[in-house]
Amino acid sequence: PTAPPPPTHAGTYRQDGGGGHGGHGGSGLPGQRGGDPRLSLTVSAENRQTPGERRGRRVSCTVALAVAGALAAVTIGTGLLDGLFPGGDADRDRGTDAAATPSRTASPPTGEKPTPSESDDASEAPAAALPKAYVGTWKGPVTEKTTGQPHGTLTAVFTEGKRGERVVRMSTTISQLGITVTCNSVGTLASGTAKELNIREATDPDRPSTPGLCTTTEADLVFRLADDGTLDYRSKERAAGLPYGKLTRSGD
Repeated sequence: PTAPPPPTHAGTYRQDGGGGHGGHGGSGLPGQRGGDPRLSLTVSAENRQTPGERRGRRVSCTVALAVAGALAAVTIGTGLLDGLFPGGDADRDRGTDAAATPSRTASPPTGEKPTPSESDDASEAPAAALPKAYVGTWKGPVTEKTTGQPHGTLTAVFTEGKRGERVVRMSTTISQLGITVTCNSVGTLASGTAKELNIREATDPDRPSTPGLCTTTEADLVFRLADDGTLDYRSKERAAGLPYGKLTRSGD
């Protein structure tokens, strides 16, 4: 008996199933043709996926921008809509922000004397009470670091007090889409020098804020006197968008 012919690849990839091309099984040409449908399937599958993927990215981006814009329009003061911000609890960010704060200049290598700029001066000495240079009313626009959006106008009124006492009353006001929101807070002197203050902010118990639109968690603030006589302000409250700004003296 004659052995059956060896199997070829012609029938493996052929998509038409017709027998009319069987005579070419040993030439290798059907095998080449058989590769074409497989390539076509791969390309068509990619073509079906690509539009879908692009549409998905477009929708996600649009939604993200819309949400960011809506939140940026109403987030203000000691912070707004605390519950709507992922990771909005300011306490969780306090450790990270503190770790990121630059430390003093490192000590010079052994045998080298520190330069005058590396030496401590009176402006870096810890203050037991609020320095008089801060006393008064300061006012200026504030911007959110996380979004770059306006964060309203901050008014800070500093009064004399010792470390651990309330030394500043603050109000942040913003008007968007015909709505005016005001968030009031007070600040306790945690530590400071003649150049920089660390303030612990909390809701003002005597001045109600706009209901439901201001955060109620405590936050850490930094006020620093600039060489030009302005007062730099920075909040570590991520729920409020990490607002910052430059304040100038206003009528007391």
